[in-house]
Amino acid sequence: KEGDCLIGNKACDTLDTLLVFTSKGNYAMVPVYRIEECRFKDIGKHVSHYVRMEGMEKVVGAIVVKNFDTFAFIITATKKGMIKKTSLPRMKAERLSKALSCMKLKDGDEMVSVSVCYSNDDLILISEEGYCNKYSSEILSDLAAKAQGVMGINVKNDNLAGVAVDHHGNEELLLSAEKGAFKRMHKENL
Repeated sequence: KEGDCLIGNKACDTLDTLLVFTSKGNYAMVPVYRIEECRFKDIGKHVSHYVRMEGMEKVVGAIVVKNFDTFAFIITATKKGMIKKTSLPRMKAERLSKALSCMKLKDGDEMVSVSVCYSNDDLILISEEGYCNKYSSEILSDLAAKAQGVMGINVKNDNLAGVAVDHHGNEELLLSAEKGAFKRMHKENL
């Protein structure tokens, strides 16, 4: 639709579950088999067709889950620099009819990033002004879904743009700006 934009694409099977995360700190579990099959040019159905959600929620990310019994963690972060790590098994819910809380937000804050990490992965928090903070995911405690999280980066006069997860497979990090600028740098320089 006009004013909408693609935020990602994922390969999946009909037996997978899609976790959809919103700017209000909520998430929804949608079994992939419930999503109607469409042609490429079709618009598709809004997430509220599958799960009851509050108005004015924007989707900030989605994760395809093949199996909830895993050692993966979900990393959620807000524009004011709060970050939280929750084990994937804690995200499994029995009720699929409405959105559930995944991160308690302060007034005026919103969730901007969601990603998957594993033990010993590094997290790179990057602000809109180009500042970053890097540390091991091991220093974060595994928190319940409704917890607030901890301060991950101080962005007093700035906003957190996103979180990159370093799985220690690549030597370089590629950064891109909203207006089209790209930058490639060695991770050891962070």
